[in-house]
Amino acid sequence: QIIPNAETEALKTFIQKHIKPGSTIYTDGLTSYPGATKDEYPHHGTSVKGSGKDANEVLPGVHRVAALVKRWLMGTHQGSFEEEHLQAYLDEFAFRFNRRKSTH
Repeated sequence: QIIPNAETEALKTFIQKHIKPGSTIYTDGLTSYPGATKDEYPHHGTSVKGSGKDANEVLPGVHRVAALVKRWLMGTHQGSFEEEHLQAYLDEFAFRFNRRKSTH
């Protein structure tokens, strides 16, 4: 889902809507996350800069999916897409990604 910004309240609303309470959340070191996850979610934040590792080593799944989304947008939409339709594009990508191993 596209969110308006990465501030605590926007993140909290997104997390509460999409993540089961009690789930452990792994994030980068963004300072907005602790307030957004407080009391409902165990949170493990890792500063990418402070880790001494590349970002794709710290949060490999996140970087893999972000790279796939970018590649899909550039390939499928030939680099031409409208911001107003970005949520629909993201919904389609998520649909396809979640069913990538389906035999139906």
